[in-house]
Amino acid sequence: PAGAEAALREALPLCRDAAHRHCEAYVLQGLGLALAAPGRAPEGLDLEREALALRRSLGDRDGEAWVLVTSALIHFRRGVGG
Repeated sequence: PAGAEAALREALPLCRDAAHRHCEAYVLQGLGLALAAPGRAPEGLDLEREALALRRSLGDRDGEAWVLVTSALIHFRRGVGG
């Protein structure tokens, strides 16, 4: 997870600098999931919420569904239903 986190943190400003919002949402989603593994679920869920808001603002219903899936996986890993 540390390598994934580093790569995603490097990618995030590139997406933002390019104003590529779909890329930004994808990276935020991946970063949220990567952070869930080492026990940083609250931080990961914050990033998932940011990705979800971005996907919704873009009207990206498919991406929105995938963010909800990865958010559910984070909750599942934590043993939290809500």
